[in-house]
Amino acid sequence: MAQIKHEDVTIELFPRKYSETGEDVFIAFLFTIEVEQLFIFKFYGSLLLKSEFEDLLFHMRKLLDGTTDKYLLDPIEPYFVLRIERKADELYKWTFWARTGPKRVDAFFFLKEEMEQFYRQLEQEMTEILPPPFLP
Repeated sequence: MAQIKHEDVTIELFPRKYSETGEDVFIAFLFTIEVEQLFIFKFYGSLLLKSEFEDLLFHMRKLLDGTTDKYLLDPIEPYFVLRIERKADELYKWTFWARTGPKRVDAFFFLKEEMEQFYRQLEQEMTEILPPPFLP
């Protein structure tokens, strides 16, 4: 599970299995954002395509390397939008727009070390995704 814990904010992204077969398939995952022990976003399902996870990893690496300053994840399924910006060498801002339930925008700041750990964990998780369930 890829996780960032910073003060009273916890973000978890846990890709579990492919939802279907094919080239660019949806991946079932758990995605939670918790602030002061209250969930502001909690979803388990298939919202992101494999290519969207790959794009997220690619752009997170560019942010961490300093070759880009911002990235926008606007998934094909319109449940949320996430923008990650490099604000300084050691500080990153995550802005999250929830498009389901009560509409809200939340922003969080994380240190580079936390971003790097999240990146490494997500990269590892993507190598361990389970195949789609067998259907006769």
